[in-house]
Amino acid sequence: MFVPGLKDSLRLEIFFPREAELAPAISYPVVFLFDRQNRSNYIYNLQTIDYLTHFGNMPAAVLVGVEFPPLVRTKWTLPASAKGKADTLLTFLLGPFREQLERECKLADYNLLIGHSRTAMLASYALPAFRGKINAVIAASNSFFDFDTPSQQQLFENYIEEKKLNPGRPHFFYFSSGIQAYGDAHDSSVSKLQAYLSGRVFPADFHWQCYKENTSHITTPGLTTGRALNDLFSPGLKALNTSFDILNNQVQTDSVPWQDYFNAYKEASVSLGLELHPGLSFFNSIASGYLNDYNDRFKGEKLKLTADVLRRGIEIYEGYPGFYSMMASVELESGRPGNAKALLKKAREKLNAARYMTTELKREEWEAIREVEKEISNRPVL
Repeated sequence: MFVPGLKDSLRLEIFFPREAELAPAISYPVVFLFDRQNRSNYIYNLQTIDYLTHFGNMPAAVLVGVEFPPLVRTKWTLPASAKGKADTLLTFLLGPFREQLERECKLADYNLLIGHSRTAMLASYALPAFRGKINAVIAASNSFFDFDTPSQQQLFENYIEEKKLNPGRPHFFYFSSGIQAYGDAHDSSVSKLQAYLSGRVFPADFHWQCYKENTSHITTPGLTTGRALNDLFSPGLKALNTSFDILNNQVQTDSVPWQDYFNAYKEASVSLGLELHPGLSFFNSIASGYLNDYNDRFKGEKLKLTADVLRRGIEIYEGYPGFYSMMASVELESGRPGNAKALLKKAREKLNAARYMTTELKREEWEAIREVEKEISNRPVL
């Protein structure tokens, strides 16, 4: 798309999360992946995000790949004060472009920038320059304030002083480099940045982490992104595992302790600065925990508890067929085959309507539906 301020076209690649068609009411963070033109690192990082999302180590997100053609890469990553176009580019991405995305998918007020080398410096600059709009930065092989640029250091220091005076949502700054002996010339500059940050006290809502890898400049982003993403979004995984502890230690057996579950996610949301919701893994796992009653605690209440969890799951993920087929099994076990058949019909409708579900997941969902159908056909007619 043509951006007047750049006087050039911006080539973008957009990925909407599959979960968006299952839970359209949920808001999704936006991850900007810079350097789309570097296909090896770019594809690797996309696969890393897919891997972490699949296993619940990070929430589903809208991904935006941003290409930086070689002839304009330096100009687009230098701020206006250095006669560059960085401010123009960032203003467009965080303003008009995000507004366009919002028409396609509900967005959370959360932006994560991931860059390497020059675009790592761009991402690092954006954190203080666009205060309140950038929540997290992952900058592989960046530098010490764009190689000792005093104005950028002052910008960062002003940003920190403002955060001290006006505490707010947490911000995260991850940066890294390879080692000089292995081929990363940014080693000494990143070490200087690490020493600078280590010698200062920051407000509680600013978090930073430096990674050093025994690798070259070109492979640093592949080794940085996964570690940083896993650390950044770890509160969400902790909330899920806290939920398992709540289930396994539940005292009351006649109701679901929703407040305890929601408090775990609320705590995670506050620490991350992003509203987190129980996901498919939560509802599937907690429902299965009640249904199978592994510790023989819930006994005659287990079907009621399972149904309560599934109903709540359907409220959020109304397009996910698995909750309907599982609820059908619960209704059948409760002696209501008519309800079970109606729910299976709903499951088939949702599955047929799903456009972006993976082939593997679709196969699993069809198998689940057929399994309940078999149970219904094997039940004696009274």
